[in-house]
Amino acid sequence: MLEQKKLPILEALAAFGIGGIFTAACMAGLAYLMANQSLAQSTAWPMVSAIVCAGSFCSGWLMAFFYHSRGLICGAVQGGLFVLLLLGFGLSEGIEPTEMQLTRFALVFVFGCLGGVFSILRTERHQNSGTLCGKHPLNTRIITANRCRCHKALLLQILHTSQIAVCL
Repeated sequence: MLEQKKLPILEALAAFGIGGIFTAACMAGLAYLMANQSLAQSTAWPMVSAIVCAGSFCSGWLMAFFYHSRGLICGAVQGGLFVLLLLGFGLSEGIEPTEMQLTRFALVFVFGCLGGVFSILRTERHQNSGTLCGKHPLNTRIITANRCRCHKALLLQILHTSQIAVCL
Protein backbone atom coordinates (compact mmCIF):
# COMPACT_ATOMS: atom_id res chain seq x y z
CA MET A 1 0.00 0.00 0.00
CA LEU A 2 1.11 3.51 -0.69
CA GLU A 3 1.88 5.52 2.38
CA GLN A 4 0.31 8.96 2.24
CA LYS A 5 2.10 11.90 3.78
CA LYS A 6 0.13 14.11 6.10
CA LEU A 7 0.63 17.85 6.06
CA PRO A 8 3.10 18.63 8.84
CA ILE A 9 1.66 21.20 11.22
CA LEU A 10 5.00 22.54 12.48
CA GLU A 11 6.34 23.11 8.96
CA ALA A 12 3.08 24.82 7.98
CA LEU A 13 3.26 27.14 10.96
CA ALA A 14 6.97 27.82 10.38
CA ALA A 15 6.34 28.70 6.74
CA PHE A 16 3.38 30.88 7.74
CA GLY A 17 5.50 32.60 10.38
CA ILE A 18 8.37 33.26 7.98
CA GLY A 19 5.93 34.55 5.37
CA GLY A 20 4.34 36.76 8.02
CA ILE A 21 7.72 38.12 9.10
CA PHE A 22 8.57 38.83 5.45
CA THR A 23 5.25 40.64 5.05
CA ALA A 24 5.75 42.64 8.25
CA ALA A 25 9.26 43.67 7.19
CA CYS A 26 7.97 44.81 3.81
CA MET A 27 5.14 46.73 5.52
CA ALA A 28 7.69 48.48 7.74
CA GLY A 29 9.68 49.40 4.64
CA LEU A 30 6.50 50.74 3.02
CA ALA A 31 5.72 52.83 6.11
CA TYR A 32 9.25 54.25 6.04
CA LEU A 33 8.94 55.01 2.32
CA MET A 34 5.57 56.68 2.75
CA ALA A 35 6.84 58.83 5.63
CA ASN A 36 9.99 59.94 3.82
CA GLN A 37 8.42 60.49 0.39
CA SER A 38 5.19 62.06 1.71
CA LEU A 39 3.08 59.65 -0.30
CA ALA A 40 -0.69 59.93 -0.13
CA GLN A 41 -2.61 57.34 1.82
CA SER A 42 -4.47 56.31 -1.34
CA THR A 43 -1.21 54.89 -2.77
CA ALA A 44 -0.87 52.49 0.15
CA TRP A 45 -3.64 50.04 -0.86
CA PRO A 46 -2.07 48.72 -4.07
CA MET A 47 1.33 48.42 -2.41
CA VAL A 48 -0.09 46.69 0.66
CA SER A 49 -1.97 44.24 -1.56
CA ALA A 50 1.24 43.47 -3.47
CA ILE A 51 3.18 43.00 -0.22
CA VAL A 52 0.61 40.60 1.24
CA CYS A 53 0.52 38.65 -2.04
CA ALA A 54 4.33 38.43 -1.94
CA GLY A 55 4.18 37.19 1.67
CA SER A 56 1.60 34.56 0.71
CA PHE A 57 3.76 33.49 -2.25
CA CYS A 58 6.83 33.21 0.01
CA SER A 59 4.87 31.24 2.58
CA GLY A 60 3.45 28.83 -0.03
CA TRP A 61 6.90 28.38 -1.57
CA LEU A 62 8.48 27.58 1.79
CA MET A 63 5.73 25.15 2.80
CA ALA A 64 6.11 23.18 -0.43
CA PHE A 65 9.90 23.34 -0.04
CA PHE A 66 9.65 21.89 3.47
CA TYR A 67 7.10 19.25 2.44
CA HIS A 68 8.83 18.25 -0.85
CA SER A 69 5.58 17.48 -2.65
CA ARG A 70 1.97 18.56 -3.20
CA GLY A 71 2.87 22.15 -3.97
CA LEU A 72 -0.65 23.22 -4.87
CA ILE A 73 -2.07 21.90 -1.60
CA CYS A 74 0.74 23.45 0.45
CA GLY A 75 0.29 26.78 -1.32
CA ALA A 76 -3.47 26.64 -0.87
CA VAL A 77 -3.06 26.02 2.87
CA GLN A 78 -0.70 28.98 3.20
CA GLY A 79 -2.85 31.24 1.02
CA GLY A 80 -5.89 30.24 3.06
CA LEU A 81 -4.08 31.06 6.31
CA PHE A 82 -3.19 34.50 4.97
CA VAL A 83 -6.79 35.08 3.87
CA LEU A 84 -8.09 34.02 7.29
CA LEU A 85 -5.60 36.34 8.97
CA LEU A 86 -6.66 39.28 6.78
CA LEU A 87 -10.32 38.47 7.28
CA GLY A 88 -9.81 38.26 11.04
CA PHE A 89 -8.05 41.64 11.15
CA GLY A 90 -10.82 43.21 9.08
CA LEU A 91 -13.65 41.73 11.12
CA SER A 92 -11.99 42.69 14.41
CA GLU A 93 -11.98 46.31 13.20
CA GLY A 94 -15.64 46.04 12.26
CA ILE A 95 -14.98 46.26 8.52
CA GLU A 96 -17.33 44.20 6.39
CA PRO A 97 -15.67 42.61 3.34
CA THR A 98 -16.43 44.53 0.16
CA GLU A 99 -16.15 43.28 -3.38
CA MET A 100 -12.65 44.78 -3.71
CA GLN A 101 -11.49 43.09 -0.50
CA LEU A 102 -12.85 39.75 -1.69
CA THR A 103 -10.83 40.24 -4.88
CA ARG A 104 -7.72 40.89 -2.79
CA PHE A 105 -8.43 37.77 -0.76
CA ALA A 106 -8.66 35.77 -3.97
CA LEU A 107 -5.35 37.25 -5.17
CA VAL A 108 -3.64 36.38 -1.88
CA PHE A 109 -4.97 32.83 -2.10
CA VAL A 110 -3.85 32.44 -5.74
CA PHE A 111 -0.37 33.78 -4.95
CA GLY A 112 -0.03 31.26 -2.11
CA CYS A 113 -0.97 28.48 -4.55
CA LEU A 114 1.51 29.80 -7.13
CA GLY A 115 4.27 29.83 -4.52
CA GLY A 116 3.66 26.18 -3.73
CA VAL A 117 3.54 25.17 -7.39
CA PHE A 118 6.69 27.11 -8.31
CA SER A 119 8.56 25.57 -5.38
CA ILE A 120 7.78 22.06 -6.60
CA LEU A 121 8.63 23.00 -10.19
CA ARG A 122 11.97 24.35 -9.00
CA THR A 123 12.83 21.22 -7.02
CA GLU A 124 11.78 18.96 -9.92
CA ARG A 125 14.00 20.95 -12.27
CA HIS A 126 16.96 20.52 -9.91
CA GLN A 127 16.26 16.83 -9.48
CA ASN A 128 16.06 16.29 -13.25
CA SER A 129 19.32 18.18 -13.81
CA GLY A 130 21.04 15.39 -11.86
CA THR A 131 20.14 12.77 -14.45
CA LEU A 132 21.69 11.82 -17.73
CA CYS A 133 18.71 10.41 -19.55
CA GLY A 134 15.91 11.22 -17.14
CA LYS A 135 15.68 7.58 -16.05
CA HIS A 136 18.70 7.02 -13.83
CA PRO A 137 20.32 9.38 -11.31
CA LEU A 138 23.96 10.34 -11.81
CA ASN A 139 25.13 8.37 -8.79
CA THR A 140 23.96 5.11 -10.42
CA ARG A 141 25.29 5.80 -13.92
CA ILE A 142 28.17 3.34 -13.60
CA ILE A 143 25.99 0.58 -12.20
CA THR A 144 23.45 0.98 -14.97
CA ALA A 145 25.93 1.68 -17.77
CA ASN A 146 25.73 -1.88 -19.01
CA ARG A 147 21.93 -1.84 -18.97
CA CYS A 148 21.12 1.63 -20.33
CA ARG A 149 22.16 2.48 -23.88
CA CYS A 150 22.21 6.21 -23.30
CA HIS A 151 24.52 5.87 -20.30
CA LYS A 152 26.75 3.39 -22.08
CA ALA A 153 27.10 5.63 -25.11
CA LEU A 154 27.81 8.65 -22.94
CA LEU A 155 30.36 6.80 -20.82
CA LEU A 156 32.06 5.45 -23.92
CA GLN A 157 32.24 8.96 -25.31
CA ILE A 158 33.69 10.29 -22.02
CA LEU A 159 36.19 7.46 -21.86
CA HIS A 160 37.16 7.93 -25.49
CA THR A 161 37.77 11.66 -25.08
CA SER A 162 39.77 11.20 -21.89
CA GLN A 163 41.97 8.47 -23.45
CA ILE A 164 41.21 5.91 -20.75
CA ALA A 165 40.79 2.33 -21.81
CA VAL A 166 38.06 0.53 -19.88
CA CYS A 167 36.07 -2.50 -20.99
CA LEU A 168 32.34 -2.29 -20.42
